[in-house]
Amino acid sequence: MSAPSVSPKVLVVGNSSDDPFAIDVAFGVGQTEDIADLISMKTFANSEFCPRFISDEQDFTRIGRQLEGRTVVIVSTSSRSVSRQTLAMRTLLMSRAAKENGAAEVVLVEPDLYYSAQDRGPHPDLGETASDRDPEDLKKFDGQPFTARLYAQMLKLAGVDRVLTVHNHSYAVQRMFREIFEGEFYNL
Repeated sequence: MSAPSVSPKVLVVGNSSDDPFAIDVAFGVGQTEDIADLISMKTFANSEFCPRFISDEQDFTRIGRQLEGRTVVIVSTSSRSVSRQTLAMRTLLMSRAAKENGAAEVVLVEPDLYYSAQDRGPHPDLGETASDRDPEDLKKFDGQPFTARLYAQMLKLAGVDRVLTVHNHSYAVQRMFREIFEGEFYNL
């Protein structure tokens, strides 16, 4: 049985070139190109990551526009060999690369939404909960950043338009992501 043909408007990549889940998502939408053949996961000698969407090297008419009108889906899952911090930064840079090269929309599929455990900060206004926060709850976060909000803001700034996650239990994270992404947050 062959995969259905992919819409030329959708491009699925992973923030890790051989992520089986990203490969399955790409196959599920009918993408015939291997995710590793669509984006180069370049790392410079100084260890800086620089993703590059692969383009026709002979085409000088679409410089900076090879993704024009397309939806880029970035699949981000956990890895035993790459830290969440590294994967999160890769996602940010890949999102920016997609937008700066013409993508109409960037969708993040992150089943286990990073930094969701850091869903509150040390002040009552840092993370909304279903009930009032008592001093013991505030103290648990004393000295910590409200990283879930920072991550959401950075994703938005990098160019992510929609976020899809699975079974996120944090009321604060769900509410905040919905607000930052203007309703374009989906928790399956």
